Order: sequence, then structure tokens, then C-alpha cells
Amino acid sequence: MDRFFKSLCFAFCFLCLLTISCSKEKELIVVQVTEGPGLTNCYLLYELPTREAAIFDVSGRLDSLIKVINEKNLFLKYIFITHAHWDHVDGIFDLEEKFPEAKICISNEEYTAMQEYTNFAKTSDPKRFEEVMRDSALSKMISIDLRSIRPDHFIKDKEEFQLGHSIVRALLSPGHSVGSVCFSCDNLLFSGDVLFYRSAGNTNFYMASRSDLIQSVRKLYLMFPDSTIVYPGHGQITDIGSEKIKNKYISIDDGKWDTK
Repeated sequence: MDRFFKSLCFAFCFLCLLTISCSKEKELIVVQVTEGPGLTNCYLLYELPTREAAIFDVSGRLDSLIKVINEKNLFLKYIFITHAHWDHVDGIFDLEEKFPEAKICISNEEYTAMQEYTNFAKTSDPKRFEEVMRDSALSKMISIDLRSIRPDHFIKDKEEFQLGHSIVRALLSPGHSVGSVCFSCDNLLFSGDVLFYRSAGNTNFYMASRSDLIQSVRKLYLMFPDSTIVYPGHGQITDIGSEKIKNKYISIDDGKWDTK
């Protein structure tokens, strides 16, 4: 009887241990690098224990992120492009060559608009374009052929992407560019150049819209909890709660844009 009781206890403890192991929560890791003449933030998001990964925006070679992928034996499943301004895609061809199985994802609106980016930059302000081209780093970046980018998938508004046991959700957020996309995963928001720390993206380029940007940012304020961590395309990390109150460019109350 004693042996039976001990066996029963052992079986019960083993079952509990198995249950705990099987129900262990997933863990999301974010690795950030800032690259290029535009000091662009690029992010690697991966999930443990599945080791599936995604990169958000590609400025430069991203050697440090590639090193993490290789050392952690990650599977790069997606390359998400928040928008196709040069400083967010100028390393795309190198990354595509290293990880051919990763799907390049961009909105159809952005893909269509980016066909005109180079011509618009040349013709809308020729003097400024000449100045930029005299800067070796900027000229190298702007010389990449945006029309050669071949997406594997066109992102739809509110589309969901499986990353291990996690879901990455896309939110079309026009304004800074016509096809800008923000991406959320759990309590994380990758906002591209839509929302910054105490600021927001500019609207002085092709098909940009200040009114659309205000609407897009206010939608983020309303959709996500205050605790949501915001990983922007430039500058420091922030959160939704503080931006609602302290962002002088776009508030949650009236959406004013104060440029003073």
C-alpha cells in the first residue's frame, strides 16, 4: 500500500511538472540597432522557445542583428517594411540575399508610391537633391533602386502574421507616407515614422498628408493600452500612455499639430 501510494504521488508530481513545462509562457525578445546616415532604428523580434523571428525595417547591412540570428539559431520568417523611404530599406538586398526564405512584406499602397520616390525627390526640390547627392553617405543610400525591390507579400490593413505562438498585427497608418504600416505584437508597437518620442513623422514628401497622420496617430492612442511600448523608426523608445499626454504635436484630445 505504501509503495502504491509513493508511486501515485510520483505519477502526480510528474504530471504536474509536465503540465508546467507544457504551459510555460512564450517569451518575446526585441533587439534594436540604429544604422545609417538617418540614424534609423531597425528591430529584430524573436520568440522563445520557437526561435521564429522578424525584422522591422532594414537600414544598412544590419551585421549585429544578423549575428544574433546566427548565434541564436533563429529562423527569420519575415522582413517587415514600415515604409519604403530610403533610410528604411537601403539594406534590403543584402538581407534578402542572406535570408532568401524570409518574406519581404510591404503594403501595396507603399509599393505603388515608392515607384515615384526617386523622380519626386529629383524634381520637387532640385537644389536640395543636389545637396544631398554631394554627401557621400546620403548619395549612396538614395542611389539604391527602389523599383528593384520585389515584395513577397502585400500587407493588408489589420492583417495577422503568425510568429511562433505570437501574432504580429499590421495596421495601415498613412500620413508620413501613403502606405505606412505599424505593427503590434502583444504589448509592443513598431511605429515606423508615424509616431516618435514626443513627436510624429514629417509630411513633406510624396503623397504625405498631415491630416492623415494626425488621424493615424490618434487611432494608435485609442487602439492600444497606455502600457504599450512604442519602438519608433527614429529616436528613443516610448509608450502610448505618455504620448497621449505629452506629445505636443498630436494629442489625444484634439489632434492639434503645434509646430512652434
